Amino acid sequence: MATFYPLRKVNQQAVDVGTTSSVILPANEHRKFCVLVNDSNANIYISFGSPASINNGIRISAGGFSFEIDNTNLWVGEIYAIHSGTGTKRLLIQEMQ
Repeated sequence: MATFYPLRKVNQQAVDVGTTSSVILPANEHRKFCVLVNDSNANIYISFGSPASINNGIRISAGGFSFEIDNTNLWVGEIYAIHSGTGTKRLLIQEMQ
């Protein structure tokens, strides 16, 4: 049977991801759901709890592809990201707690 969590707060933001790994979402023990949407023209790679690297971890393909964190794969620690292009790229985040 699925476990349901009441959602009480939403954090919505757009983050610029660079070519060096950085924390894009800090640890949040109250996180219940999160969606990360790649709003750029380059692939973005994410990692949980340690720096991200190109062609490693979870790839969020360019052009609106996304990754969801929910009660089946819940992670409440830091999330890191890096991209494979040049300059900075936009990652849209919606975190619910």
